[in-house]
Amino acid sequence: MKRLKRFISYYRPYKKLFFLDMLCAFTAAGVDLVFPIIISFLLDEAIVGGKASVNLIMKIGIGMLALYFLQYVCNYYVTAWGHIMGARMEYDMRNDIFNHLQKLSFSFYDNNKTGQLMSRIVNDLFDISELAHHGPEELFISFIK
Repeated sequence: MKRLKRFISYYRPYKKLFFLDMLCAFTAAGVDLVFPIIISFLLDEAIVGGKASVNLIMKIGIGMLALYFLQYVCNYYVTAWGHIMGARMEYDMRNDIFNHLQKLSFSFYDNNKTGQLMSRIVNDLFDISELAHHGPEELFISFIK
């Protein structure tokens, strides 16, 4: 539980980015769910008995185009700014780990290979930062869908 609290503390400086990321993920997932409803309405109501209401079809088309644009903007934000948030969190974690490494004794470095330590830190922190960005977002989207 202590480790989870420490992990969550890395979100604190970026909570505005995180909540906007979640809002955009929610919006993009919601738009994905709205498209089949609109198509169903279009097929059931706008095209009745072979007669199509061109005015209604045009309005629905413009509305769907606006929804596609909204979904594009939300996906862009999630992709671009979400990864920026993850990179910033990774930077903070690296600083904390390297500060900790500087406090370790010389005997620790006598018994461990520095290159292996650095390689493991870099790779593990990259995976953790990907989890920090994609984990909550994917759980949230899966819950909605």
